[in-house]
Amino acid sequence: MRTPSMNLIGEVEQKFHYCRVSVLLFLSVSLIRYINLHEWMNIQEQRIEIIIPSKLVIRSKISTTEETRYKKVVEQERAKLQIETIKTGVRNRKDKYKDEEKQQFENKTDTVAKNTNIVKVEENESFLWRGAQSRLCKHIKKEKRRFVASTKSEYLHLVLVIPCREFHEQHQHGNFMLGYYAMKLAAIAFQAEFTFRCEEEEGKNYLLWWLQSKELGERISSSTLSTSARMSQIGNYQFSFNHSLYDPPYPTPNIACQGMGRVALHYTSDYARKDLRNMANELSPTLHNKGMKIDEVAIHLRCGDILNKNMSQKDKNYGLIQFQAYRKRIPLTVESIGIITAPFEEKNRRKQDHGSGLLCQTLVYRLVDYLRTHFPNTIVNIRNDPSESIPEVVSRLILAKHNFCVRSTFCLFPSIASYGTSYVQKGGVAYFFDEISNVYDDIYLMDEPFLFTNEIRDKGFNSTLQWLTES
Repeated sequence: MRTPSMNLIGEVEQKFHYCRVSVLLFLSVSLIRYINLHEWMNIQEQRIEIIIPSKLVIRSKISTTEETRYKKVVEQERAKLQIETIKTGVRNRKDKYKDEEKQQFENKTDTVAKNTNIVKVEENESFLWRGAQSRLCKHIKKEKRRFVASTKSEYLHLVLVIPCREFHEQHQHGNFMLGYYAMKLAAIAFQAEFTFRCEEEEGKNYLLWWLQSKELGERISSSTLSTSARMSQIGNYQFSFNHSLYDPPYPTPNIACQGMGRVALHYTSDYARKDLRNMANELSPTLHNKGMKIDEVAIHLRCGDILNKNMSQKDKNYGLIQFQAYRKRIPLTVESIGIITAPFEEKNRRKQDHGSGLLCQTLVYRLVDYLRTHFPNTIVNIRNDPSESIPEVVSRLILAKHNFCVRSTFCLFPSIASYGTSYVQKGGVAYFFDEISNVYDDIYLMDEPFLFTNEIRDKGFNSTLQWLTES
């Protein structure tokens, strides 16, 4: 028989049991949450943390939509700039890198975030069009004065974002190359960073797409342009200088801020070699897969607007040289010669070249006959297949053992980037090649008899053909 005291003890034991079960249940739940939280924190620590400045300084007055899109592109590119440093410093944080390394990383990202003044390059300040270079330089000077006064820093960053497809469809590829490197020259002169990006994520058929900055904040420093060394390295390739230097050795704002025909583009020659050679190297497998054979000799022949009435009578840039200029310089042992020119069909020609297709076809065939006569053991090809993209055509010039460029903006920078020997007719749009030919030992200037556009019209087409094949 249970006494009252025994009943009381039993009730206490039962309550204690319930309490103990509750505590154990609580501890179990807490442990599960702790484990989940710990796993979540590990996952977060393995993620790459991107540090982006909280404020993006854009001085220009632009629409809300454009500003949003522009900020998005710049922020994405800023993330790319940080990515390699962050990968090494943060991805394996759970392995505990040293406090000193962590502090260095934080200092670097803080510097970029706080001391960078983003300056948007406007459309009317880009690509050398009608005083654009002067406007760009004035904008840079103004922003630099303002930024130095407010932050005591000169860390200036020029950014240009464009729809590359729209620019591509204007068919001014050579002019855009000149304009691109003119903007880069301005950045060099003002010791600024320069980032150029296409709005498109994919555009390998557009030449400008290949000239994009590989990462945000490509540092443009005149010190990288020194030509005092005999040998210089770009990528995995070497090229040689002679001992001549550009004069002055580095570009000044006065030199960099001139307009078309005067801006000192020779200071950007190292960049052109690197940019365009990288493009040609990357496209080489594509060329092979498409069955595109690279000729030993590549002759770029500009024909179209120089034969029609659209070209100004006052023009002193464009025209033709006699065919003997090629014959004198091409080795007799070459196996193939390619004539790079525009397609003959009107539907595949630039608007300014319309109406000249048949004339150009006749002229090119005359050059083919001339070369076959003087190089009977050599295959002579006409390279104007409209299915070849502009970057692929440019790569033909860069990868050839010998290439010829005669008064055309299209072939100027490929001549600088060529792995072979380049022959460039002096004068006109090649005004800055006097300095370049004194620095690089694989670029030669030609000073051949030249027939200007207005002289071609006065002479007549048949007489021009006869002049071309003389001697």
